[in-house]
Amino acid sequence: MPASLPASLRSSIQSRHGQNPTAESRVDTDDAARKRQEIGLSPRRATAQEAVLRPPLQSKQLPARTWLIGGAVAVALLFIVLLAAGRGRAVTQAQTPTGAMTSLVRGAAFLTIQDDFSAAGGPLVRDFQPRRWSMGAVPAEGVYRIRMWPGVVAWSTLGAGNAANFRLATDVTILPETPWGYGGLIARFSDEANFYLVQVDGAGRFRIQLRQAGDWSTLQDWTASGVLRQAGEANHLELIDSEDGIAVSANGAVIFTAPATTLPAGDAGVMAGSLDAAVAEANFDAVLLEPLP
Repeated sequence: MPASLPASLRSSIQSRHGQNPTAESRVDTDDAARKRQEIGLSPRRATAQEAVLRPPLQSKQLPARTWLIGGAVAVALLFIVLLAAGRGRAVTQAQTPTGAMTSLVRGAAFLTIQDDFSAAGGPLVRDFQPRRWSMGAVPAEGVYRIRMWPGVVAWSTLGAGNAANFRLATDVTILPETPWGYGGLIARFSDEANFYLVQVDGAGRFRIQLRQAGDWSTLQDWTASGVLRQAGEANHLELIDSEDGIAVSANGAVIFTAPATTLPAGDAGVMAGSLDAAVAEANFDAVLLEPLP
């Protein structure tokens, strides 16, 4: 946490997060080390690995009830696909005349997914990794909360499968006590090497990034926008993935467009990170993923 912050602010953040994982917040004090030795333990606990971990996909942590619902939905989708077999089928890739593979906008059929976080057990994952991230719905507040440690980008996908030709929307608020945080949307996620990120931070800026075949590209670096609200106020974000390409809007105004992507269709969800050496927090008030007409 920056040393320039007033003591009252640092105390506020520390109380909200249980502990502040910065250099000035030492978990293993000399006294604690002595007590651990007295009971036969090593003087210090092992620290977290240097490698940045990523949150699990929702599909890997679904509760049993969701598996049952998912099975019923899968059967229904299979029935629909069989009925539509005579009229054609959805395609995610095609061969170009040059032999290279390119993605078509149309992906596999999917149903609308939405959650206002008024109850636990929604489509987004609930997970905690020490000194990495904490994420989950908070029904008492009606939000999905992601807390990020420094150097970590955390996300949760909705389990939509190969979604394309869609509208993805959410309201994201950066905690006013952690304006160095950022939050937003992740789309066309097929694995950790391929996805889009739409990010807004607590200073009223946005950034668009693409990760393709493991390589990062910044399509729009951090840019201030008069339509974006700063930390403590909600920003309504929408990403439209259509035959015309990608369009991102904030609070009703388009802030970024790009031609059709070469990424394959994939999952979608929400993401967050920290731009400082301190914990940051982003709260999401409802999320919606729906196919375009």
